[in-house]
Amino acid sequence: MPSITRRDIELLASSRTRRWYRELSADENQAYRTIHATLLRLGAAAVEALGGDGQFAFKPTSGFSADAGVRGYLPKDLWFGAYNRRNLAGFVGMPQVFAIVSAQGVEIGLAATIHPSDFSTQQIKQQVRDAAPAIFEAMPGPGSLLATTLEESLHRSAGPWYFRRKTRLPPNIAEFPDLDSWLRFLRSAEGTRWASGSISRYIAPDAVEQVDLEGAIREAANLFAPLMRSVVPSGGNLLDLPPQPAEEVLDEPVLLEQEEVIRPALETFFARFPAVRQETFGRHPEFWPLMDRIKAALAALPPLRAHPQVKVSWSLGQGNWATVPWIALMDEAETTSTQRGIYGVFLFPHDLSGVYLTLNQGVTEIVQHGRGKGRRELMARAERARQLVPEIAEAGFRLDHVIDLRATAQLGTDYEHSTIAHKFYPAGAVPSDSEIASDLTALLEAYGKVLAAGLTGRVIEAPPVDERPPGVWVWSPGDRAAHWDELYEGDLMAIGWDELGDLSRFHRTQDVAAALLEIEPQDNPPVNDALACHEFVHVLRPGDLVFAKRGLRTIIGHGVVTGDYRHDTSRKALRNTRTVRWLARGEWPVPGLPVKALTNWSSYPDAIAALKDAVGRSDEETKAPVAIEERKPFDVQQAMQGLFMPQATFERALGVWRHKRNLILQGAPGVGKSYVARRMAYALMGYEDPSRVRTVQFHQAYAYEDFVQGFRPNGTGFELREGVFLEFCRRALKDPDETYVFIIDEINRGNLSKILGELMLLIEGDKRESKWGVKLAYAEMADARFYVPPNVFLLGMMNTADRSLAVVDYALRRRFAFVTVEPGFGEASFEAHLAELAVSSATIARIRDRMGALNTAIAEDRANLGPGFCIGHSFFSGPPRAGQDGEPAAESEADWYRRVIETEVAPLLEEYWFDDPGKAGDWSRKLLA
Repeated sequence: MPSITRRDIELLASSRTRRWYRELSADENQAYRTIHATLLRLGAAAVEALGGDGQFAFKPTSGFSADAGVRGYLPKDLWFGAYNRRNLAGFVGMPQVFAIVSAQGVEIGLAATIHPSDFSTQQIKQQVRDAAPAIFEAMPGPGSLLATTLEESLHRSAGPWYFRRKTRLPPNIAEFPDLDSWLRFLRSAEGTRWASGSISRYIAPDAVEQVDLEGAIREAANLFAPLMRSVVPSGGNLLDLPPQPAEEVLDEPVLLEQEEVIRPALETFFARFPAVRQETFGRHPEFWPLMDRIKAALAALPPLRAHPQVKVSWSLGQGNWATVPWIALMDEAETTSTQRGIYGVFLFPHDLSGVYLTLNQGVTEIVQHGRGKGRRELMARAERARQLVPEIAEAGFRLDHVIDLRATAQLGTDYEHSTIAHKFYPAGAVPSDSEIASDLTALLEAYGKVLAAGLTGRVIEAPPVDERPPGVWVWSPGDRAAHWDELYEGDLMAIGWDELGDLSRFHRTQDVAAALLEIEPQDNPPVNDALACHEFVHVLRPGDLVFAKRGLRTIIGHGVVTGDYRHDTSRKALRNTRTVRWLARGEWPVPGLPVKALTNWSSYPDAIAALKDAVGRSDEETKAPVAIEERKPFDVQQAMQGLFMPQATFERALGVWRHKRNLILQGAPGVGKSYVARRMAYALMGYEDPSRVRTVQFHQAYAYEDFVQGFRPNGTGFELREGVFLEFCRRALKDPDETYVFIIDEINRGNLSKILGELMLLIEGDKRESKWGVKLAYAEMADARFYVPPNVFLLGMMNTADRSLAVVDYALRRRFAFVTVEPGFGEASFEAHLAELAVSSATIARIRDRMGALNTAIAEDRANLGPGFCIGHSFFSGPPRAGQDGEPAAESEADWYRRVIETEVAPLLEEYWFDDPGKAGDWSRKLLA
């Protein structure tokens, strides 16, 4: 009877260095066969323990064959999922008892749903997200009899069990303390957005031979059988439905029967082109036939056959390898050149992380008359086109220009500005040929609509794209601020003149003035009132900063406009509204405020400075939040792009931070702590939104009054003001379903007890509740108790090589987890980064070997230095200085290396070995030799 051994898991891990299944050694191939056969046996055991194959079934690794892998490729890992047959029709990503075998060991447990990122096709990803809320609603409620019984059973079982957001996370890290917390997460807005959850435990590789795997699976199935039976779609018994093929359960889509050409050809392109473009440019014997094969396969797809006027062409460069290779789909009546017109095009980012399928525009002819003006025109044309084809979003395309071609050349950036719509196929997860055909159907239909509307290669006369910085406005919330409390609580700003109705029907100031005169005749035209109405609708915009005033001398609040104009007839008064993210309220004396209800102060820099100084604002706080539908997803894979550290280290740090809520990244100079911190913040949030990330830097003069709360001079005396962290926490409290990240640079430079005060207690992960709230040092008797909300995550950065700093005290160490960021000279991603900067392999080896030897010497010098003083890779992450666009580099590779050593590394060594200048000099000479 087959059984998994430690050696099988080691062979599974070692096989990951290979590209093709056929490249496996005989031992590795046998390990795959053994693991697959064992999982088949365990899946059958799970079904039997759940109640038999009348109601339950299991599915092994999608598309896997012991003879050929998954379409010739290695599977990510091997698994099975046992599921309730009643869920096939209604619950995509359905609850399942599972086992996953990977390099980390054997993970077994229950998945409430499988996270959308674990599926290959966009359609199924969306179906999983759509099904998740109903699945979570069908789960037992926290504290219910079923939940209580399961909790008790889990405690009695072999365990320990860990409550988590998804499967395939690093082993043995709990994200939730108990079952009720996990169930509450599933039903929360964040859980719905996350769309997955699991309860699992790991059997480590060195323990797998001591565990009865079948017994462990049967125990898990028995534990979760009540859930597996009860969590089904409502509305009737689905057992009578006709048999249906099993949906994709964990990893890969159901195989198509026809032979595929485009998907494997694209994957080959991603794998081989980096090496090919290191060769001299020319008609490559492998890649010209490969591109012609893709061209022929695309032309043979049904959507291309239905549009015979659309021709396929491709380019890998002319004279030199292209920074951004492409495959274009051009309507011959519109254009026969990618330099002009509108067309569909596959754009390959320079790092070959995947390929964008886009509806795009030729850029060469437009930008040749001026790049800035040309880009504005490209963006204006793209926006006009998007308004014609909103339905393409239903096929998974994004209607914006937010693509990243990873290109430093201007042409690549021009293409980013010219994009109308796009969809990304990541390397290693390119969809099937049939799915590509479906996407092309949607794209070509949109392409036809755009051309039919007359949006061709001609310059479209459209208003230039508004590139002005955020505006600044002074606004009155009614006479003597009578409506301020209501509008502040409702996250609104509003103006009156309700008798005019919907103000958007007036397009000119004089039209508003005429309407006001009809309502109330007067001798002088109501210019100010008309201008306020016009600007509120047509000039004010999301992202602008607004200061609320009372009278002519007092600011009572400030915030950022987040929404467009709306005439809200449900309101009794002040029906002309916009949404605002109010950042603070208080009373700040500012003499000389305008009389009007709404005044644009954007053109008065001195007045703006006075406003910001009065309320203690910084430009960083004016960032507008990113709307949910506009957020750019950000996962670990995206975070790792440009990071020179092992992914396992990053994932472990992320897991520890999510659990502890407070984390410190420590490391020597140049290891990229700040860069890692920003990537970790977005990976924790799951999307990019700078408005929910705040950064401060501690220093020796930084105080509690700056960070939490304190009295500050106001010109006539002192007033109590909220510090940056207190204000940030208040924002987070009003937005409990979103993640907020507060980053503290140089956290060990400040007097931490002096800065944090009572927050030393409140930041603890298990004290993030109102019951732990305390009165702040400067709080009034009537003020509510303050606590740090659970959706605020703290991330500190600490330089381990600064001799001037004391060791962080134990009180802080107990409240933070610590992760060391190491120099990345030995990481393959660092070498790849330098290669992309056109640094030669000889210089890369020189940097790696010599800096590695230097860091070894520093680490071994524990009497004076030690590992915390090792020098980081970021000194070498920037390219040699270049000349103007299109000119040869102004700095040779050798000069660049010498400059970095002489001006950045050598001075640091002189500081390290200040009492042994000879040693510092010796190492400088070794590095330059």
